[in-house]
Amino acid sequence: MSKLTLFVSLTAFLWNAALSQVVTLSGTVRDASNGTALPAANIRIEGTSRGTVANAMGVYRLSLEKGDYTIIFSFIGYRSDTLRTVIETPIEYNSSLQPTAIQMSEVLITSEDPAAGIMRRVIEYKKRWSETLKAYEFDAFTRLVMRRDTAIAMITESYTTGYWRKGDTLREIVKQRRNTENLPGMNAVAVGGSVINFYQDDIPFMGYRFVGPASVDAFDYYDFKLEKTRVRDDKPIYTIRLLPKSRIAPLFKGTVDVVGDLYALVGVTITPNEAFSIPFVSRMEIRYYQQFAMYEKKYWMPMDVRLEGFIEIGILGFTIPRIALEQASVLYDYKINRELADSIFTKRRVVQLETAQKFDSLFWAQHDVLPLTFEEQKAYRTLDSTQTLDKQFKPEGPLSSLSSPLVGYLKYLDLRYNRVEGPFVGLKATQDSVLWRLTLSGSAGFGFGDRKPKFSVGAAVSVDSARRLKVGLEAYRDITNIPDEGYYPSFAIMFGALLNKRDYRDYFYTDGWRAYAEWNPQRLWLLQVQFANEKQSSAVKNTDFSIFERRQIFRPNPAIDDGIMRSFSFKVRYGDAPIPLGIMIQNSVEVEVEHSDRNLLASDFDFTRLVVRGEARVSTYSARLLFPPVFCMKFAAGTSWGTLPVQRLFGLESRYDGIGPLGVLRGSGLREFTGQRFAAVSVEHNFRSTPFLLLNIPYLYRNNIEVIVHGSAAQSWSTSPLPFGSATGGWYTEAGFGISRIFSLLRIDLTWRMKQPRGLYFSIGVAQLI
Repeated sequence: MSKLTLFVSLTAFLWNAALSQVVTLSGTVRDASNGTALPAANIRIEGTSRGTVANAMGVYRLSLEKGDYTIIFSFIGYRSDTLRTVIETPIEYNSSLQPTAIQMSEVLITSEDPAAGIMRRVIEYKKRWSETLKAYEFDAFTRLVMRRDTAIAMITESYTTGYWRKGDTLREIVKQRRNTENLPGMNAVAVGGSVINFYQDDIPFMGYRFVGPASVDAFDYYDFKLEKTRVRDDKPIYTIRLLPKSRIAPLFKGTVDVVGDLYALVGVTITPNEAFSIPFVSRMEIRYYQQFAMYEKKYWMPMDVRLEGFIEIGILGFTIPRIALEQASVLYDYKINRELADSIFTKRRVVQLETAQKFDSLFWAQHDVLPLTFEEQKAYRTLDSTQTLDKQFKPEGPLSSLSSPLVGYLKYLDLRYNRVEGPFVGLKATQDSVLWRLTLSGSAGFGFGDRKPKFSVGAAVSVDSARRLKVGLEAYRDITNIPDEGYYPSFAIMFGALLNKRDYRDYFYTDGWRAYAEWNPQRLWLLQVQFANEKQSSAVKNTDFSIFERRQIFRPNPAIDDGIMRSFSFKVRYGDAPIPLGIMIQNSVEVEVEHSDRNLLASDFDFTRLVVRGEARVSTYSARLLFPPVFCMKFAAGTSWGTLPVQRLFGLESRYDGIGPLGVLRGSGLREFTGQRFAAVSVEHNFRSTPFLLLNIPYLYRNNIEVIVHGSAAQSWSTSPLPFGSATGGWYTEAGFGISRIFSLLRIDLTWRMKQPRGLYFSIGVAQLI
């Protein structure tokens, strides 16, 4: 016998031996009165923590070792069914549950609904047993089904073990997983241990912190109404409706079921209230179901959790087909108050075993706790690698072409338009890891207005393998602009000039080279030093063309102080780099110093220029929301010593072509204020949709419309005549309000300028992402 034959025979023997110790109990659970299936009916093995639930067709399956069992079939609103049997071979048992009649309780005239007294006892009893709950371990199975409209688009499933210890967050270990073939690399994992436990005081869900119906603070947030009473196994089951007291706090609507003699939650059917919303989601419905069971005669733990819902994503000119979600998790084999190794809680929240990546058919055969429906079985057979999610959920609408692969080639084009160059056409490219850790970059193009070619070539080397320290050298002959704070991206300035002759920047030519070093010791830290050697010369306006405003002319491009500028500069920043147009405000501060010296560097200029800038955000109230109301601030200040050349003057940033992000003076004209020193601060408070929630205007809060108040103060100083603009002559101030997330993307602002000439100014902007 060959070694291969021996190996195959041994494997088959071990397989059969393993399977021979496990037999299957399967069947259906139905309503005895009409034969309809009872999805999520509870099947438990008496005296153990083993069990499962029925699938959407009422089908269940349990893999058990041979032996004697008492199995209880139950469902809220039905009498339980008990099966006592000896299992030696696979058994099929179809359970029929008798519905229980709704009992009308005797009505007592009191100042509060009877449900209030019931829920007080639920909260009191929960407090007693939860105080002794120190740790637990459980197994879980989770299946997530995603649909495109009604057709299944993908399935992903996993078996996990969860560990919880008081004072620590839940940890999960993924033991096995599988999914349909259209999820390449098995990257999608449905994690069962992260299921919501609606018995908790605070319930985290998608970034929100909901107040649970059994929270110690529940009566501050909910009213309770007794809807009906049923009897199950001689015990009353109260169905109580949750009535949120607030639309601002994240709360639940729906019902909870309470077992009367033990005053414990046995089931919930709930949806989030109006405070739950997600940007760019035009429509959403989510419903949760959960059942609880008592373990070790004391502790009420989740048996399952089911989610059903859909989301529709759409912004101006861009939509994604409806995404329907169905998630079912079964939790079983609880081990309560057992010692858990400290090493478990030093790991990441979710850890995947190496064996999880390889499908183990024996494991799945022995742990089948939630049978696939016929439709799900068909999806596993028919969804292949060609039916990827990006194809099934391909964006639609006028802007959907932005996701085309052809758009990626635009990064090699260098296109711009301004009043000096006119149309500029060029190419640019960057190639990383050309040799070792060497990065090469280059660009070349031609300005048809000034009839000048431009180019740049550069090389940079990452000194360390982590690429935290980089040194580089660049040579160029190009056009640049008098420094600004970068509120407007280059493409916005290009379109402003091309369409309406609104050119925000002032330009000059530069011909030279620079050497630099950048160090990122940590993610949020950046240190940069640079030496630049440039010949700087004035540029003039060369075109008055625009698509609109044909009768208007561009403003002149100011002359600079021509000469050779050699300078050292140093920049240090803590925090993420600012994002143009105020799309996202981040906590950061940056200091930048530039020094040019006639004697030391043989420069034509002698000055020192210092700038400090930063931005900050802090949540103000309703911290339970995903995006709570927030206070934001942007500030900048600069000063100089020596003789500051024109090309290094400071300017107060203003609105541009009707656009006004946070940080600019929305009531100021273009290049209205300049100087050798300046200080500016802008603040705003975004109330989010809370005003419309308070006023109960559903259309506005469902579309995430936000209310903002804002204000700015700034001043510039000058000790010599200025070639353009002027000093403010005192403090400039303005204030106003705005409406944000119009069509999910835009905001509009009205601003009152308090400095002469006073007036009311309208501007638009881009809504902040968070």
